[in-house]
Amino acid sequence: MRTPTTAWLILGLIAGSASLHAWTLEPCSSQGPEAQSRAAYRRALESAAPGTALYTPHLFPTSNADVIEDFVYYHRNAFSDTPLAAMPAPDRHFFELLDAGKIRLEVFQVENWDLLRCGPRKERAFYYIVRAFDRTTGDEVLRASVEDNGHV
Repeated sequence: MRTPTTAWLILGLIAGSASLHAWTLEPCSSQGPEAQSRAAYRRALESAAPGTALYTPHLFPTSNADVIEDFVYYHRNAFSDTPLAAMPAPDRHFFELLDAGKIRLEVFQVENWDLLRCGPRKERAFYYIVRAFDRTTGDEVLRASVEDNGHV
């Protein structure tokens, strides 16, 4: 009985060490067509004017406050043509709390281990998770992700 158990243990260690190398993060390549596409997309972001789809107040935010401002800008912009009464209940509740100053926002940075980390259009080295809580009840009312470039 010991021989099969030992064999499985050895195979597990070998497989584990092989998969460990697969999880090593490396910078995206700076060569080739995908790198050129990512550079072009970054230039488009940098030249985006307010009111356009690519614009964000804090491109590549560097603080939690910047991430929150980008998120709120996006969320308000997404519902700019929708009267409060016509919004889905969770979004209406979020805006009511936000406008009343009764929202608490948390930001967490998450390393992106996804295979699209070095995508053909943009690099996604990490992203942020924004969580919104009702200050009165402590209930979480919203959770969203914000890309490293500031887009929701």
